[in-house]
Amino acid sequence: MALNILYFDLESPDANAVPEFDPDAAPNVDETPADRLSPMLFQVLMDTNAHILQNISELREVPDKCLLFALPLNDVGMNKEYTMLLARLRREPHLLDGCTAGIIVDGPSELYTTPVAAEFAMAITMAGGSLIGHPLVEATGSLSAFAAQAEAQSCSREDAYLQAIRELAGRLEASSFPRKALPNLLTLCTASQDQAATEALWSHLAPQLAGFCQAEECCLDQESLEELCASVQKADAVLLLCTNRNGLLPPEATALIHRLTGEQFENKPVFAAVVSPCSGGDMLARQLLTALNLNGPFRLPGEFALLQTGSEPDEDDLDEFVQSIRQTLCQ
Repeated sequence: MALNILYFDLESPDANAVPEFDPDAAPNVDETPADRLSPMLFQVLMDTNAHILQNISELREVPDKCLLFALPLNDVGMNKEYTMLLARLRREPHLLDGCTAGIIVDGPSELYTTPVAAEFAMAITMAGGSLIGHPLVEATGSLSAFAAQAEAQSCSREDAYLQAIRELAGRLEASSFPRKALPNLLTLCTASQDQAATEALWSHLAPQLAGFCQAEECCLDQESLEELCASVQKADAVLLLCTNRNGLLPPEATALIHRLTGEQFENKPVFAAVVSPCSGGDMLARQLLTALNLNGPFRLPGEFALLQTGSEPDEDDLDEFVQSIRQTLCQ
């Protein structure tokens, strides 16, 4: 797929504007840490056939919707252009349908980059965009995350950072996902999830999923971690059925997630259905995407999470979630 880059200028008053890349302009040696991202993106443009988008709406005209979001933050972890796009993503749930994305977040301090990345990833997927596994290049002011890589390659942290951007861009361009006529979907739940709302949600989901995939259900607290990992590896996709209790994942789920880090899980789609008694389901979904996608190998499909509040599932939300799973997995 052809790579498209959307860069969030820290200074431009236009929320959709993208700065010009002047091939004759040398990088400013006195630039602040937040400004270092722009010249690095220029290097990526020199190495690839990437296209700079002037407006997010241009995606509708792009046949191969491969998008790299490049987000510099200021010293308090903010960017006006990004905030305006975030609002648009939350208002237009299908804005990024068919898009496969990656994210670069660059900040001048040691704070803010991780929560902003998780917030952004959540907005992308809920707007219909898909995120490849390990879709994030995250750079704090010290570039400490690239220290080990720089030492191993005998280069500077800046060069290691640039290499990470190039590697992400390459994986995005090469990204693909094979669909099947009858995919295998593994649903993971816990036997302790005995709340009536969770049981009611699964009673609605199960028959619809069985209509287009081989649905298998596993209880996290009834099988060993080795058995669960083997089941996840065998499946074409995974659905996590979670009850939100005080904004925390059950310990069985946390223990399993810590084991699901190998290359054998690369590009495997993961979905989540989160039931909350009152609110906070988005916080639990963000924990899942951070662990399994931003810091893990799993692919995050568009509209990966069904967030239910209260005891009765919303039929329209349920139907849209099932349709998202079908479109992601089936030919």
